[in-house]
Amino acid sequence: MIRLYATEKVNLDFDPAVPCFIDAKFGFQLTEEFRYCMKYALQLFKEKREEYPSIGWIANLSQVNVLDPEDSKWMISYWNPAALEVGLRCVAFIEPESDFLRGNVERYTQKSEPMGMVINSFCDLEMAKDWLRSQLLVTNTP
Repeated sequence: MIRLYATEKVNLDFDPAVPCFIDAKFGFQLTEEFRYCMKYALQLFKEKREEYPSIGWIANLSQVNVLDPEDSKWMISYWNPAALEVGLRCVAFIEPESDFLRGNVERYTQKSEPMGMVINSFCDLEMAKDWLRSQLLVTNTP
């Protein structure tokens, strides 16, 4: 696993064995920090796509306290189209403990799947990686 970016509130790693990005968030991020990180992550994703034909994404929300509802809307209206444009199709969530945040993940999933994303949620990182591997094999099969 390769650490690509880190702050007190986020770790962004790349696991070439899947291959996937693992975006782990901690606590609460201010909107500016959250959006900067997500835009930067897409830039890194685009660079890795030159080396890997298909890459998945794991959003580890297990240690998140709260997400700003405006940031969730931004993810759907801005980030998703940009992510799809650079080739992201498969997303796995590591579920948060909060019921409120789980509701945010469900709403995000309902709005993102019709856009062309395949999304699933897990309580364990290894299960998420296994699922992504299987999904990426399907998306790479001619």
